Amino acid sequence: PMFLLAIGVSIWSGRRKGVRSKLLVGALGQIAACLILLTLSGSSPLWSLLLVAVVFGVPQGLNNLALQNSVYFQADPE
Repeated sequence: PMFLLAIGVSIWSGRRKGVRSKLLVGALGQIAACLILLTLSGSSPLWSLLLVAVVFGVPQGLNNLALQNSVYFQADPE
């Protein structure tokens, strides 16, 4: 589920300009996913693990594309 959501988020956010907002939302998504991850234990149900995977998919899709865009915009056109 994480990679499917990341692909969808990349397609959706790739059509929009700007890098900063993508990086900020991606960072907040990573923090949220890490906080959810801290609540897991050995007896956590399967749906909670799937929730973590889905929440991690959003920042993965946003951050990967935003970082590639920022490198592209900052690189010399040589």
